[in-house]
Amino acid sequence: MDRRYEVPAVPVKQCPACNKQYDFDLNLLVCPDDRTMLLVPQPTYEIPGSDSLETLVYRLLWDLYYESDMVCPKCGWTDDMRLYCKNDKTLMERRLVDNGVDDILLLHNRYRIEEYLGERQFSHCFSGIDKELNKECMIQILSSNILLDEKSLQRFNRLVARAGELDHPAIYKIDSINSYRSNRYLETPYIVGEPLDLKAAKRLGEHKNTNGGTALETIIEIFIDLLAALDYAHSKEIAHGNLSLSKMLILEDGSLKVMDFCMSSRQFKDLEWDGPQRETGTVNVYGDLEATAPEIMKGKHPSKASDIYAVGCALYEALAGKPPFERESDIQTVFAHLHDEPESFDERLEIPESLTEVVIKALAKEPEQRFESAAAMANALKNLHD
Repeated sequence: MDRRYEVPAVPVKQCPACNKQYDFDLNLLVCPDDRTMLLVPQPTYEIPGSDSLETLVYRLLWDLYYESDMVCPKCGWTDDMRLYCKNDKTLMERRLVDNGVDDILLLHNRYRIEEYLGERQFSHCFSGIDKELNKECMIQILSSNILLDEKSLQRFNRLVARAGELDHPAIYKIDSINSYRSNRYLETPYIVGEPLDLKAAKRLGEHKNTNGGTALETIIEIFIDLLAALDYAHSKEIAHGNLSLSKMLILEDGSLKVMDFCMSSRQFKDLEWDGPQRETGTVNVYGDLEATAPEIMKGKHPSKASDIYAVGCALYEALAGKPPFERESDIQTVFAHLHDEPESFDERLEIPESLTEVVIKALAKEPEQRFESAAAMANALKNLHD
């Protein structure tokens, strides 16, 4: 296939304001003309005459098609991570070798990519065909802006493999976790799961009840389904860990699919996951801040109780149209989760007092003050119909 991967053989620095390029110099930080911070240009990709799908896949997975090294033009010493030769201090040059992969849209000679479905928090999603099993699937390729070291890669594989054990109609089913080597040190994962039309799926706030029920009744029914899915996962000792409205998709037939079990930005960071839990005055929060439980902000691991808190946040947002602790900055939002009570619902929404009590209990600051289980919260919502 005629394709090109264009990158300067010798690293350069470029001014984003005037576009002037300068020889690579560690001591040259700003443009001499306008004092703009210099950047190292990103590689450009080109597949002459190709459609947008091939170009997108090519850009995401170019490491499948090329091997890349830095090589010393004088002595031939190679290293992918160094800019200067360790032997003679010569500026290294980039060397690319085409791996000879002819079909860009066929991953590992098994998964045929058919259509781009869109980008989610952690991945680019494609519809595809599993040629070995002759069935439709969805392929999620981990986004390149998530930097994985070996420890976080192992953590990702372990947690998502656990999520793959879940088999519930309201939980997105993961069939397999695969990977390709994106450089000589690490592998980039991609997930293959059940087919899902993300373009037709809607967020809860966009969903209209086709059965003639009121919006409030529809919301309650969807959250009862959500809590049933969580109760099933919790029975397997698996917490979602990063639940929010964006993880709840309403399909064309009105059914619920919960996405991204066990997938949180925290697992890509070197936090307290791999060491003893400790509470400190420093708060490290990664993920959907609007629905993160207070104990998570103090360094605790995701749990059944933190999932229930996230359900409370999502239910509040579904009813009120905004998160319960929406503030102007992340620090203010963290403080609100830790210390503030949620604002009362606008009277014009006509939220029943009994439903308000369910939301407030789910949003309790202390885990033991919330519903003892997802099933208990689901029963509380079901009792609203009685």
